[in-house]
Amino acid sequence: MRLLTIKSITLFVFALALLSGGCAKVPHKPGFDSVRQDVSHRIGFDLYWHSGLEADDQVAADIDGLLEQPLTEESVVQIALLNNRRVQEFFQELGISKADLIYAGLLRNPVFDASLLFPLDGGTTEINLGITHQFLDIFLIPLRKKVAGSRFEEVRLQVSSKVMDLAYAARIAFLRTQANARKVELLQEKLLAAELAYDLAARLRQAGNITELALHEHRDHYEMARIRLRHAETSLNVSREGLTRLMGIWRERTAWRINDQLPQAVAEKPDKQPDISELESKAIESSLDLEAARQKIITAAHLAGIEDAGFLIPEIRFGAKAEKNGEWALGPSVSLPLPLFNRGHARHHGTLNLRRQQESYTALAVEIRSIAREAGYEFESARDIVLHYQNVVLPLRERIVNETRLQHNAMEVGPMDLLRIKEHQLDAHLEYTAAWKNYQIARARVEHLLSGRVPENSAWK
Repeated sequence: MRLLTIKSITLFVFALALLSGGCAKVPHKPGFDSVRQDVSHRIGFDLYWHSGLEADDQVAADIDGLLEQPLTEESVVQIALLNNRRVQEFFQELGISKADLIYAGLLRNPVFDASLLFPLDGGTTEINLGITHQFLDIFLIPLRKKVAGSRFEEVRLQVSSKVMDLAYAARIAFLRTQANARKVELLQEKLLAAELAYDLAARLRQAGNITELALHEHRDHYEMARIRLRHAETSLNVSREGLTRLMGIWRERTAWRINDQLPQAVAEKPDKQPDISELESKAIESSLDLEAARQKIITAAHLAGIEDAGFLIPEIRFGAKAEKNGEWALGPSVSLPLPLFNRGHARHHGTLNLRRQQESYTALAVEIRSIAREAGYEFESARDIVLHYQNVVLPLRERIVNETRLQHNAMEVGPMDLLRIKEHQLDAHLEYTAAWKNYQIARARVEHLLSGRVPENSAWK
């Protein structure tokens, strides 16, 4: 056997380095364009990945411009998607997953070992150098790339889902805040009416025209009106803060305004709404959740392939070994595991995981169908109720107030009766506000389903 030099070892290591593919670089904003297009297609809003350049300042200026105007449902969603730093965190997940995909296509680093032995009898020092590389790794690169590519697609779908969930949460927070603001306004009017009634009752009691019990009842009504208003103000402040948090704003930006006047009429008509069966089929057809579950099946299938390859081809390591005991000697080396303890009895893990993902996909499809039907029932009921308030109850209360005012002017009823009827009208408007909020939330839930997401899966609830 011909003895080789250290130079041969160096060339061997260099050859392995060349096989490893060299240096790889993660592309700028990987997968972002795909997420941006997907979100824009599904819900119609734009996204932006902060880059630390001048474009960031322009986006900030656009956000300030939106905040200077009374906020709407659309502007709130757009601010949240552009300004909430959690969205930027989601985009970083794309970069991490893309890096995993790139590294999956590289050979693993070879293993280098060295030892230095000093003979006890004072003889020649022995030097052992070795370098090995896992043989199976060369064949697993295509499979690893498939797994990493499938997982990158999973992350992309997850990022789209999280972004859409944030948009949905911002919509719900806006609707609740708007309804709470209107409720505070109505309760302030009720408190004023209760205060006027209490003051009038105090004068009537002083004149001896009502009993002490009647006066206490009017005061009780007034004090309870104060408590209800305080509760409503707290709810408004809490909902405002929740909306502020979702928009990702702070300091002077938190002084935003909102239009507390609800739309005068529900624009949607029953004949323009999809029936329950149509809602169910469209929810399935557009489901991003099912698409993500399908992608998990693909990943599980690739992982099962790696598991099978690992069983068929053992972890054999090939390499070179150099030894110096007076003179250098170089030769090939090989190592392989002995199947004494683990004989591959549990190698079906990948197959079981694949079956689990398939069952999960089927279960999710069944659940989405049920959730869609449920959302359809709630939407139809909420729409019918708010339309009944809008078309029947509110006009009826308005006529009652007008007729009572005419009778009061004719001195047929007293001011106490007029105040009582006015409070009944305010109660109807409070009930309409609650019905309007329920309808708008039901509408947002249906639209979220049709855009591809199950509201119950949202992390922003």
